[in-house]
Amino acid sequence: MTLALPWWLYAIGFTFGFAAFVLINQQMKMRADLMIAWRGIMLAIAMAPVMLFIDFPTSTGFIISVLAVGVVASLTDMKVLSLSAEIGGGPLSRLLPIGVWLSFALWTTVDASYREALFSDPGQALGILACLVLCVLAAAMLRRDPVSRAALPMVIPVIIGGALIDFLNKSAMGFAEPGKILDAGLAYIWLQNLVISVLMMGRLTMLRGDNWRVEMLDRRLVITAAVFSLLVAFVTLIRNFAMAGTPNPGYVGAIGLGATVLIILFNRWRDVPDKSNIMAGLAFVASAAMLVLITS
Repeated sequence: MTLALPWWLYAIGFTFGFAAFVLINQQMKMRADLMIAWRGIMLAIAMAPVMLFIDFPTSTGFIISVLAVGVVASLTDMKVLSLSAEIGGGPLSRLLPIGVWLSFALWTTVDASYREALFSDPGQALGILACLVLCVLAAAMLRRDPVSRAALPMVIPVIIGGALIDFLNKSAMGFAEPGKILDAGLAYIWLQNLVISVLMMGRLTMLRGDNWRVEMLDRRLVITAAVFSLLVAFVTLIRNFAMAGTPNPGYVGAIGLGATVLIILFNRWRDVPDKSNIMAGLAFVASAAMLVLITS
């Protein structure tokens, strides 16, 4: 399979899925580590039969990249669920644009051909500088906002983890054989969640004095985790398609920041209290959106 649509259309689809990813535990407030454990188990089992009918990528680079994603995602996604329940999806999503810049910078540093093409155009270079200025101004606004300032230290691990996941995701899909993007995308979901299931169950097994075995079988948790797992499968597959086509993983993350607007609209519809600096967060989103427009 080759991509039937432009990469940015897949990225727009990812935006809606990512908004739901952030909001689900804002609403349900489930225990984050158990949700991630169930997600890994459910998807690893559900996707296992599919592996019999695809050409599993044999590239060492693909396998190493996805294994690394599994390790990082097990920690990062658990933190996302925990923070969305604790501080809400709004403040969390408006701090994540910092990670887009990290992802963009990391790929630009590593990919020499992309870097040369990017900076061969002076207009693009000036546009990138303008985006950086907007990003700095937004950061200054956030520092004056007590809610965002208090939340930032908690969100930093998610920001760093998200940037690493984007980088590794793009790297993995870069190893996909021509015409076999779907096979690579499905293999990615299975292998990533196999790693997550092993790591999370190992972590839970080492906990002492914890009632996790009883909590894990709670009906409400299992149903929520099943819905969450379906959502993760959709978000991961469509992001894989976007990453396979984009020249820089930061672009996918930048478009995905449209989730911030969706989360604001959802919270206002649900009358969810949100006293953080919305304008500063949206300025971050604008800087990332400008980056995509300038460099595409």
